[in-house]
Amino acid sequence: MKDIEIKIINPLMGDSIPIPKYETKGSAGIDLRACIEEKVLLAAGTTFMVPIGFAMYLEAVSYTHLTLPT
Repeated sequence: MKDIEIKIINPLMGDSIPIPKYETKGSAGIDLRACIEEKVLLAAGTTFMVPIGFAMYLEAVSYTHLTLPT
C-alpha cells in the first residue's frame, strides 16, 4: 500500500480550518472543508470554484490510503 502526500497551500488550513479527515467509519473518502475566509452566497444556476486549501498528486492508481500532515 502506498500513501498519498499532500501539500498545504493555504495558511488557514490546519489553523482556523481543520485538515481534512475521515469523519465517518466506513466512508469512501475524507471530508473536505471550504478554505475561504468569508461566506459565499450562490444564486440559482451559478457556480463557484471552492478552494480546499491543499494540493495532491496521484502518481499511480494503486493508492489506497491518504496520509495527512499533523
